[in-house]
Amino acid sequence: MPSYFFTSQDDLLLREEAEKTSRSADLEVFYGHDLNLADFEHRLTTASLFSKTRAVWLKDVALLPRGKRTVSRLKNLCARIPQETALVLSQNTYFGGDYRKASEFRSSALRKHLEKAADVTKEIALKGRALREWAVSRALKRYGLKLNPSQADRLAEACLQLPSMMDSELMKLSLLRPENVEVPVREEVFSFVLTRTLGQGIRELVDTALARDKKAFSIAQDVFRRQETGGRLFSDLYRGFQRLLAIRTDPQHRSRPEFKGMHRFVQQKLTTAAARWSAPAIIRALTLITDAEFRQRTNRILGHSSQQAERNLVLLLLKQLAAL
Repeated sequence: MPSYFFTSQDDLLLREEAEKTSRSADLEVFYGHDLNLADFEHRLTTASLFSKTRAVWLKDVALLPRGKRTVSRLKNLCARIPQETALVLSQNTYFGGDYRKASEFRSSALRKHLEKAADVTKEIALKGRALREWAVSRALKRYGLKLNPSQADRLAEACLQLPSMMDSELMKLSLLRPENVEVPVREEVFSFVLTRTLGQGIRELVDTALARDKKAFSIAQDVFRRQETGGRLFSDLYRGFQRLLAIRTDPQHRSRPEFKGMHRFVQQKLTTAAARWSAPAIIRALTLITDAEFRQRTNRILGHSSQQAERNLVLLLLKQLAAL
C-alpha cells in the first residue's frame, strides 16, 4: 500500500483522511512525542500475524527528535513498508496558535523530505462552500440532523471555521434529537445552542467592531469575564477589515476567492459594515490591528496577568478603531 503525508490545521480533518486510507483495516495510532523510532520501524516492517492488511498512523511528526537520522529513517520507512501495510504520517500545522513553531515546520527539512518521500502528500483544508457542505453532510450522516445552508454558515462563523469545533456543536444538537429519526434542526434550538458555542463571543466582537457598533466594548468585557481568551481575535479582525477594503475599492470583489461561496447573509453583513468606513480609515484600522498583534506576540503589554494584559490590549484597540 502507499505511504501518505497529511497536514492540516484541524485534527478532525486529519482523522477523517487517515481513516479513508485504512481501507477497513484497524487503524493503529502512534504519537511522535513519545515514540522510539527504531522500535516503530521494526514493528512496522514486521508482518502482522493476525491480519492480512494493516493501517498505521503516526501523528505529530514534528515532535520526533530533530536531525538527519529522523529524516533518514522516515524516508526509509516510506520506501520499505510491506505491501499489505498503509502508513500515514501527519502533522497538525496550527501548533496551538504558535506562529513560530508553525513557521519552523513549514520551512523544515523534515517536511520537505516527507513531501518527496511519501507516495501521497496532501494539505487538508475546508473553507467557504466546501466547509458548509461538509457540515451539512456530517450533520446528516453522523448525527441524523438536517441543517439548512444558513445554519451551516452560522455554525462555521461561530466555530471560527474549525471543523472539530463544529462537530462538537453538532453532537450537542444531536442530544436533543429523537432517537432513530432524521430531523431538521429547529431554528430556536439551533440559536439557543449556538449562543453558547466557544468562540461565539469572539465572533460577535469582530462583527460589532466591523459594524462600528458601540456594543463592541461591552462585548469585549463580557468575553474576558467568561475567561474566553482572544485566541484568533486579531487575525479574524484583520481578515474582516481586508474584506471591507475589498468591498470599498474593488467593484469585482465578489469574484475573489474569499467571497466565492459566501452565504448571502454574510455578504450583506459585510456590505452594510463597509458602508460605514472610508478606505483610508480601513487601512488605518489594519495598521492598528497589526501593531496590537505584534505587541501581543512580543509581550509588550501590561497587566497583572496574561489575560488582563490581553484584555487591556483589546480594549485599547477597540477604542482606537472607534476613534477612526
